[in-house]
Amino acid sequence: MISNTDPYFEFLNEEYLFFCDVETTGFDPIRNDIVSVAMVVTDKNMNWEGEFYQTLRPEFNKFYSAEAEKIHGFNKKQMLEFPHPRKTLIELLKFLNRWRSPGQWHPFIFHALRGFDFKFLEWAFRKQELHWSFFKMFDERFTQSTISMARSAGYSGNKLNEWADRLDFGLDHHNALSDTKCCAEVYGFLRQENGLE
Repeated sequence: MISNTDPYFEFLNEEYLFFCDVETTGFDPIRNDIVSVAMVVTDKNMNWEGEFYQTLRPEFNKFYSAEAEKIHGFNKKQMLEFPHPRKTLIELLKFLNRWRSPGQWHPFIFHALRGFDFKFLEWAFRKQELHWSFFKMFDERFTQSTISMARSAGYSGNKLNEWADRLDFGLDHHNALSDTKCCAEVYGFLRQENGLE
């Protein structure tokens, strides 16, 4: 995440934190698609504000991964019944706008490396030509990985299911909403560990 000494920091609104997880048809945000997305919003003190969960119908193109299907558990027949991605993304934007601060970006937090969830969500909005609405709230400079936080704090074994065991969190792994809630728990724990409470 961007340092508070960076000149861009003045455009960051930390009143609300946005936790996210996506399940996808593969590992390339341009060639693959999101099949489910979850977002949890808390205030800066980690008090719950709201949650969003919805599925999206993917394209079954040549880059579709059967391995990814085994991870998220949705089969092709189920996914054909999912809402069109544009419909789900517009619903997500309506949800996010409850906490939007014009002219400011918000912290975007996920439990992954290399911005996996952020990049997939960014490209999902791009594919539906809705990306400017997304960019009004989020900027990649203001993202935070709880895996990176955990490593910096000296923890090993940082898969989400390992953290769920550590925190005694009842995780339904690879369910986007359950993963997002667990990510928020990890973030809250690590923030206390680092004396940021």
